Amino acid sequence: MAAARAGRGSALTTALCGALWAHDDGAERVLLQVAIDNAPAIALYERLGFRISHRYHCRVAPSTG
Repeated sequence: MAAARAGRGSALTTALCGALWAHDDGAERVLLQVAIDNAPAIALYERLGFRISHRYHCRVAPSTG
């Protein structure tokens, strides 16, 4: 991945978090959903000050075929 550790993810996330339209529309928080096994993304978000808020459990129906 060329973007990895090049600062693009941090710059993009910071820019989106600071988007004026979100604040102007009353947004007070930013929530991200990330797969638990995506360690690079989790590390990035932790560096930016995000913390775990909730955990999700996804279920897949059995195949009917």
